[in-house]
Amino acid sequence: MHIALQIFTADKRRGGMERYTHDLAEALIARGEKVTTLATRFAHDWPGERMTARVCSVDVRALQYEQFAKATVPDSVVHAMQPVAHADVYTPHSGFVPTLYDCGGPLRRFANRLNLKRRVVRQTEAKLITGRPLIACLSRRQAADAKQAYPTIDHRLHVIHHGVDLDHFDPTNRPAVREKFRTDYGIPAGAPLVLFISQNFRRKRLDVAIDALRLGKHHLLVVGRDSPTGYERHFGQVHFVGALPDALPAHAAADALILPTLDEPFGLVVLESIAMGNPVVLYHTAGATEMVVDGATGRVVREDNPIAWREALREVIADRAGWRARCLAARDSLSFDRHVDALMHLYRDVR
Repeated sequence: MHIALQIFTADKRRGGMERYTHDLAEALIARGEKVTTLATRFAHDWPGERMTARVCSVDVRALQYEQFAKATVPDSVVHAMQPVAHADVYTPHSGFVPTLYDCGGPLRRFANRLNLKRRVVRQTEAKLITGRPLIACLSRRQAADAKQAYPTIDHRLHVIHHGVDLDHFDPTNRPAVREKFRTDYGIPAGAPLVLFISQNFRRKRLDVAIDALRLGKHHLLVVGRDSPTGYERHFGQVHFVGALPDALPAHAAADALILPTLDEPFGLVVLESIAMGNPVVLYHTAGATEMVVDGATGRVVREDNPIAWREALREVIADRAGWRARCLAARDSLSFDRHVDALMHLYRDVR
């Protein structure tokens, strides 16, 4: 089978969607499938065949996205990770456009409608949906969002939870990796360390994660390419390390993960954290709660206030050995192979 993966930027260092697509390409190739990735640009280590979408050299994002969305790979099953003009399978990694752009206050919604690129993305997804692709939702919550945004697509929705590469996120060598990472970045060896990973600090609510540290002795490790400007007063207890080519060392160095965003379709970092033996703290509206056992592999926060977030962090830090044992016991349920098996069924349905 020839499978085309369509994503704007093919570089696993950019974020969870890109890392997922990279890992999916590798997994499909390992199964003997022909894989072509269609993107506007590629990192040097991207696997499989490549097709570069031609976009204008002028930095006009709306135009570039529109040109990318119209590109296609002939004679293939097209699996799009973002809205495009045509796809056979669509996984809305960032969420469905109406859910993303019609939330918030009046000013935010008005700004979204004025933003030319976001208008192009909205129109592109609406056109894509009329083409009747199969929708691979990352969670039941995302499937519910789809029904609200596009009521006629109910019968095309398939919930396929994320999976993680258990061979890569293997805690066997964790102590040595943990010690080296903490030494390299000046993090005290015995300090409880909470991990926060995002490429957009404001959207993922880094301020909430920082506020949850108050009155505690634990530190916060922040991974992502966004700027630390505005958070300087927290330096010392909060450690900004920028974007990392691989999240594994950060997970090895940490004791828990916090994901305070209110509108996360899933969050691959949640499964990576559990696979490494670290519990997660996340809000109850996050899609990844469907893969978290509250009280066993993490704490699900149900009230969005500082006290609730602090108490949840206090709980997962207080008994690190116990939480780690429970997380490691859940590893087998997180397999990426399970996820790819489900996708292969969708691809065959297209054929």
